Amino acid sequence: MSSRRAPAVSHPSEDVLHSADDQRTAAILAQADLDCEAGLGLRGQDATAFLGRVLDDARARVAAAKRG
Repeated sequence: MSSRRAPAVSHPSEDVLHSADDQRTAAILAQADLDCEAGLGLRGQDATAFLGRVLDDARARVAAAKRG
């Protein structure tokens, strides 16, 4: 018995849309990763506050990209 699955079929326009959204999200996450690396020397409350700002910024950028 084969465990292979049939390939999913989708509309090309959906693929392009998802691809563009995925690319924007990946770019935002890559920037957030770079921002986190910049804050590696921080400790304690400073680190917590810095990482919270990075996360909030990334979430806002993803939401803005989804809106338009």
